Amino acid sequence: MACRSAIAGRLATGLFDDGDPDAPLDRKTTIRLARAVAAAEVATRGSAASGTLAPYQERTREGVSANLCEALAELLEAARADSLRATFSFAHRRPVSRDVPRSVVLPADMAPTLRSAATALREVGVLSSHELLGTVVVLESEDAAAGGAIQMNALVEGRSMRVRMSLPPAEYTLAMEAHRRRALVRCAGDLLREGRARVLQNPRDFVLSGEEEG
Repeated sequence: MACRSAIAGRLATGLFDDGDPDAPLDRKTTIRLARAVAAAEVATRGSAASGTLAPYQERTREGVSANLCEALAELLEAARADSLRATFSFAHRRPVSRDVPRSVVLPADMAPTLRSAATALREVGVLSSHELLGTVVVLESEDAAAGGAIQMNALVEGRSMRVRMSLPPAEYTLAMEAHRRRALVRCAGDLLREGRARVLQNPRDFVLSGEEEG
């Protein structure tokens, strides 16, 4: 059973380069999804063997997240089958690395563990490799040539929130341009909850989306 269209919208879609920086966004998203589903399958087997949820936390940087675990659990429950097979295919004219999974099988009995993992990851308050889309509302820097900090208004799990991050010089320059034009920007990173605030660590793929705020 192919599952990309069913759960891609539930994932935090930080992008993998895969050695092809010019690859289309859809291809990068598919590569990320394939790796994340495979990592979730490995984590679930590890959790069953160890009796802990640590294997999920150890694979958050591979794309394992609360949203992914919950989405996979929902698919397993809805399918009412012995297992769920996620398959991924890519254009032959643009091959991907051999380590990109082409097929991942999830037995139905993984659903309860995946649900428990989703709850645990939300309690930790970390969304690994989360992608944000929003506007730059605050610029903070004593010397723009050295970079600085910004705050974005962005949607986080369906709610509009302010997210703070520190950027190196090139990305901070883009942030200034986005602020001046009120343009939307995209970026990915590890989203942490600090009280009521949100902080994006390890920001990457910071780009102007080409759209302006409505």
